[in-house]
Amino acid sequence: MKCLGRQPGWVIAAFLAIGLLMTSCGSPDYHVFSLREGIGHFSMEYPPNYTVTRIDIRNEAANRYTDVGLNSAPDAGAPGMNEISVYAWPANPGNETASLILEDMLGRASEVFPDFNVLDRYSVMLGDMEGQAAAFSWTAPANASGMAPLPAISNMVCFRHGDLAWEINVASDAAAQTRAKTEFQHIIDTFQILP
Repeated sequence: MKCLGRQPGWVIAAFLAIGLLMTSCGSPDYHVFSLREGIGHFSMEYPPNYTVTRIDIRNEAANRYTDVGLNSAPDAGAPGMNEISVYAWPANPGNETASLILEDMLGRASEVFPDFNVLDRYSVMLGDMEGQAAAFSWTAPANASGMAPLPAISNMVCFRHGDLAWEINVASDAAAQTRAKTEFQHIIDTFQILP
């Protein structure tokens, strides 16, 4: 969800040069994504129908972040969208806990989407890291590729690791929420911070 005030950056095209590893894992139902460049080093499993569409890394003194996006085609007969995003940035003073990071991200989303509504909030574990998660509804705006405004649901988890704040978000059209929730849980279950 790039609408939350993030600056657009240059996309890293030389995937191998930055140490990107995408392979099939033991299960044919998922692939592995690993990134060891920029400030956010991580790995996770993701469904094979997704494609990496964005790797945006900034390492400037005043503007440091790692932003990764994966997209898939809509479900058959569905009008919509499916996006996985992982975003890491230096935690701001005042955002020392997962709860405060989530509160900040939900506040930003509520400013962007007039029909924003929190559906659920809960705690999760990502390995040994505690995170705070939320599901919220919103309307995805019309886009240049012809998609009309669309009811959508995001499943988001925020957490802190070291001096970085993290957000993992799985957004989909509301009709695909059952599948998206399953994908979100699998990403949480397999997410790892890398050295």
